[in-house]
Amino acid sequence: MTLYPKANTWFGGIGTADELDIGTSISKSPVSDKPRRTKEREATGRLTGRISMFSIEKNFGFIVCGRDSYYFSRSALGPELDYVISGENVQFDLDIDRKGRTLARNVTLV
Repeated sequence: MTLYPKANTWFGGIGTADELDIGTSISKSPVSDKPRRTKEREATGRLTGRISMFSIEKNFGFIVCGRDSYYFSRSALGPELDYVISGENVQFDLDIDRKGRTLARNVTLV
């Protein structure tokens, strides 16, 4: 069985840990709105990462920062950028969307 930390549910329809009254044997994954403090974080509070992929046709891409990967859309790029190329170094801020997912905003080239 696989535990999905965000929903805290077991794959296979058994139910949540609370419904099964398992108690503390299953720890809920902490979901934080704040990014981890890493060496990639600049003194300005912005993170530095590398573009791992950007699709011009679909207008979205991903930034790798340490072990984490963050989604960003074309609208997250500044007005001076039309697109970015895989491998470029960028600085960005983190934000939370309406569904609670972490994504990159205010993406600029380094």
